[in-house]
This record gives sequence, structure tokens and C-alpha cells, in this order.
Amino acid sequence: MSVGRPWAGGKALTHSGSNTMWYLVLWLAPERNFAVAVATNVAGPDAEKGCDTVAAAMVGKCLGQ
Repeated sequence: MSVGRPWAGGKALTHSGSNTMWYLVLWLAPERNFAVAVATNVAGPDAEKGCDTVAAAMVGKCLGQ
């Protein structure tokens, strides 16, 4: 999926998913030459929330957002 994000400097590409045992969220910001991937070896709503929280924190720390 491609979405506009201020921190990405334009479009950001994202993907997330689970195989029922693992969960991963990935964000790519081509205009900023930046990517963040967060994975965990559990799945479910808590894993999704945790990975999203960590990904947002990494974006903030790395890009000053």
C-alpha cells in the first residue's frame, strides 16, 4: 500500500502481515532513503499494536518526527 506521510517526504510504502506465528510491519520511504521493519515471534492484536508502536518510535528517533 502507498500512503502519504509527512515524515516520508511524500509517499510511504507499507506492508504488514502474519503467518499466525510471526507478525511483521514494514515501512519504506523512498524519498528519504529510509526503511523500518519490526517483527515479533508472536501474532495477534497485541503483536500488531506493539510492532506499530515500535515502528512509530523508530521513525521518530531516526527522522526526528
